[in-house]
Amino acid sequence: MNYLYGPDRDYTDYAPGRALRGGAGRPNFPVRLALELYGRGAAALGRTPVRLWDPLCGGGSLLFAAALLGEPAPEWVLGSDADEGAVDLARENLALLTPEGCARRRAQIEEHLRAFGRQSFAEALGSLDRIAAQGRGVRAAAAVYDVFSGAAPDLPVRPNLVVCDLPYGDLVDWRGGAQAPGAAFLPAIGRHLEAGAVVVACMDKRQQLEAPGFVRLDRQQVGKRRFAVYQRE
Repeated sequence: MNYLYGPDRDYTDYAPGRALRGGAGRPNFPVRLALELYGRGAAALGRTPVRLWDPLCGGGSLLFAAALLGEPAPEWVLGSDADEGAVDLARENLALLTPEGCARRRAQIEEHLRAFGRQSFAEALGSLDRIAAQGRGVRAAAAVYDVFSGAAPDLPVRPNLVVCDLPYGDLVDWRGGAQAPGAAFLPAIGRHLEAGAVVVACMDKRQQLEAPGFVRLDRQQVGKRRFAVYQRE
C-alpha cells in the first residue's frame, strides 16, 4: 500500500510510553497508520468540519494522533469504549491536546525524573514540549460507552467520520453486549451516523464487516492488518 496521508518520519514523540501514557493490554496503534486512515476517511467525507469518533478507543492513541497531526484538523475528537480503565487512560492522553493537560503531565514526569533520574523521563519531557507547541485547539472527550447496547444514549457530538481498530488476537477482545460483534458493529454505530458519514475500520485478515446501509469504498492491505472504508447511505 502506498501511504498518501501518513508521511514517512519519526513519530516517537507521539507514541505511548513517552509523553502519552500506555498500559498493559492497551496495544499502541501505529501513528503513521493512524494518520493514513484518518486522511483517507476525511478525503472520502469530502467536507469539513470533521467530527471524529473512535468507538473502540482504548487508550486514545489513534485519536490523539489524528487530532494533533491529521489533515485537515478535526473540529472534535470523541473516544468511547466499554472498558472504564481504557477510557480513563484515553482521557489523560487526550488532555495533552490542551495546555492544562500538558502542565499536569509535565508535573508527573518531572516528579518521576527527580525520583529515579532516568534518561527516559528527560526524553519524555522533550516530547511533551514539542507536543505542547503543536496545540491546535481541537476539542476532545472520552466516555464509557457500549455501542452494542440498545439503551446507550445519543452521543454528545454527532460524528461524521469514524476511525477505529477492531479488537483481534491475544491482546484485546470485544467488550460489551453483542453476541456477534463483528457482524453487529456497523449497524451499532450506524444509528449515530447521518447519511454520507464515513467509517474507516482496521482489522485482521479474518474479519469481515458488511451491513445494509453501508457501501464499501475501498479496502487495502497493510502488513498483517487490512482496513476498509465505508460510507453510510
